[in-house]
Amino acid sequence: MTILQERERNFENEYSLTAEKRFRIIARRNKLFGLWLAQELLIDDPEAYAFEIIAADFDQPGDQDVVDKVMHDIQKCNAPISEHDIRKKLLHFFNIATQEMSFTPQNCETQ
Repeated sequence: MTILQERERNFENEYSLTAEKRFRIIARRNKLFGLWLAQELLIDDPEAYAFEIIAADFDQPGDQDVVDKVMHDIQKCNAPISEHDIRKKLLHFFNIATQEMSFTPQNCETQ
């Protein structure tokens, strides 16, 4: 294998790992967001609702499918939550999910 082929393979592997990590972070974000929104909308089964949010994200690329789904749910419940609030919460939970995914036991200090 030439050096160029090896670099290309390494780059493809790195891209694959990065894409997989982003997918996991987004799925975690959607779960956290769904649990929060279920609490806000007084939904009986928060876990099932969070799963609906995760599933909704597969409709189209980006966050608009999630925003559309939850805005519909919010309107049905007459909750005072705006699309701006939703997008802020998605960013908030993205940051939390990113921190959770970057946590590894090697980062812990033992006493």
